[in-house]
Amino acid sequence: MSASPHLTLDYEHLRHPYLREVRPVGQTQATEGLRATLSSIEYYDRGTIIVMLLEHTGEATVPLLAGVPAISVIDDAGKRHPALLRAASGSGGPDGASMHVVATFAPGLDAAAQSITIDMLLARSVSWAADAADWFADGIIGGPWRFTFPLVQDAPATGDPGSSSERVIPVGQHRQFNDIGVTVYSLEVYRDRFQAVARLDWEGRGGLPRLTWRAVDDRGGVYDAWPAAGSGGGKPPELFSWRLACPFTPLLGPEARHLTLEIETLQWSSGAVVQVPDGALRFTVALS
Repeated sequence: MSASPHLTLDYEHLRHPYLREVRPVGQTQATEGLRATLSSIEYYDRGTIIVMLLEHTGEATVPLLAGVPAISVIDDAGKRHPALLRAASGSGGPDGASMHVVATFAPGLDAAAQSITIDMLLARSVSWAADAADWFADGIIGGPWRFTFPLVQDAPATGDPGSSSERVIPVGQHRQFNDIGVTVYSLEVYRDRFQAVARLDWEGRGGLPRLTWRAVDDRGGVYDAWPAAGSGGGKPPELFSWRLACPFTPLLGPEARHLTLEIETLQWSSGAVVQVPDGALRFTVALS
């Protein structure tokens, strides 16, 4: 198959059976009022996914939420990888805004790479060539910006003082319930919340997935789940796939050592609510 970052590649091959590593990065770079945090990298057999947080303040001249990121990744050998935007969700206003971004590219990044550089434009739309080998940005709003991130293995993924991201905890756990597969890749800890970065696959079902989570820690702390944000799709009878950012409040308890996340119910759009048996979609995350 083509080595381009087509959605078919993502649906079929950039999922848990082919996942080699989830590496927390937590590195932040800033330029011209735009702050980029590379939260984590997911290494697969046939491609790579990067997870980023983009932020700007009132001093920024570019309306972050008015456009679509067009991203290329350059490895430390100088090879450029055009990236396909897999999911993006944003919030904020004139005084500051943020966007959570998931992007995929192929062939995969060498796990031994010491750094990556991310080139980015903000455009009104992004289209792809017929062979899906490169993108074209239409109606450029801002950029180009360039961010270089060191990739130091086993280094703590703690955030920059200027970023709202404080640390990233790798998870990389998958659970299966009938034809529903859920993977939690990482836990991102922010100043005002934490969120699970996840993927949900459901054969033959479409529409926006709605999840009811239960979240408790080993010290008795209970956390409230907020509506998930993300993007996805597919078409019958193929696999439907969604990348989701699932936020929780309040902040993680400072004494907590383990967090249990569990999906209790699922619903696609306005369809029937599916009750999940106790423990079927449960994830236990070490916090330290």
